[in-house]
Amino acid sequence: MENTPLLANNPVVFLLLGLALAALIWWVTAARKSGQSNGLAEQEMGLLVKQLQALSDGQERLSGGLHHVSEANAKAQTGCIYMALNQMTTQKFIHR
Repeated sequence: MENTPLLANNPVVFLLLGLALAALIWWVTAARKSGQSNGLAEQEMGLLVKQLQALSDGQERLSGGLHHVSEANAKAQTGCIYMALNQMTTQKFIHR
């Protein structure tokens, strides 16, 4: 045993090497999980972007529909006003 180096017989060296190996294994598994979770995050972000685009498209359609309804309502009200004015003017002339 006199020919073996001092570090090979020291239990602290084995403990430090074991801890270093455990830390390396933990680091590699954490890196893999991080890579997988980044892929999931990218997928979730893609879905979120699609949902936001669909929401934006729906708001544009709703805005267009409301504009169309508003124009039709304004035309109908204008027609009612002209009809009422026409009736008032014809009744005025009849009563004279």
